[in-house]
Amino acid sequence: GRAHPAMNILVLLRVGRDPASFTVNRKAEKVFIHRDEWRTAPADLNALEMALQLRDQGHTVVAVALGGDEAAVALHEARAMGAARAVWVPGDALREIDAGPLVAVVQHVMEHLGDVGLLLMGATVEHADLAQVGPRLAMALGWPLLTDSHGLAFEAGEAAVTSIIAFGRNFETQRTSLPALTTVAPDANQPRFAPAINIMRVHAELAAIERLSVADLRLDEATLKPMVNRRGVRYPPERALGQLIVEGADDAAHRLVAELSRIV
Repeated sequence: GRAHPAMNILVLLRVGRDPASFTVNRKAEKVFIHRDEWRTAPADLNALEMALQLRDQGHTVVAVALGGDEAAVALHEARAMGAARAVWVPGDALREIDAGPLVAVVQHVMEHLGDVGLLLMGATVEHADLAQVGPRLAMALGWPLLTDSHGLAFEAGEAAVTSIIAFGRNFETQRTSLPALTTVAPDANQPRFAPAINIMRVHAELAAIERLSVADLRLDEATLKPMVNRRGVRYPPERALGQLIVEGADDAAHRLVAELSRIV
């Protein structure tokens, strides 16, 4: 029999600009966007892969993303990779939503879906400082939180999560009751490629993505108000080039000490 009754496994996908699509010019104090390219946070794709590896046990993998059309593209990719459902909360204003409102939106999506037994997301997001979303959401839900997962399995009705101990090479396994929230470490696995036939099928399917508006989720402006007010942007100075010391070991050591003493 199943280790746990069939449930929805929710995967949060966060989409940001591809780092290769823009350049930060410190001297001009501007960000130059070369092309409009977006990508799903790599660790969130690791979370999706982990969820897809669990679907053979009768569970339904549901991908969720917020934002503009780029979020819909990410959800089409998730469906083509094997997610059974995809939920899009559209809105350009949601592209840079911060932790507080994001937690509220995800909570309302979960209430809409029902029967969510496991929530997965990447442990780190490179385009925003949102590592606090997992802990905040777990606290809001009253669910146990296991972080930096490298592996997950269901055993005797519990989730067994394998993580690296203290940035080392040793692993430990922790068990928790369900429902639970787990953040997935970057490079925890190798996300699968979506077969071309699946990509064509999903894009031809009108109902491939479910749309849930802010109004559908009964979210008001006060709930979506950012926690952080951005007052401005300051760019660090351009980096000064270092010096290469090519003398012998003793002379190089003396010169290095002299240079460091002068700087300090």
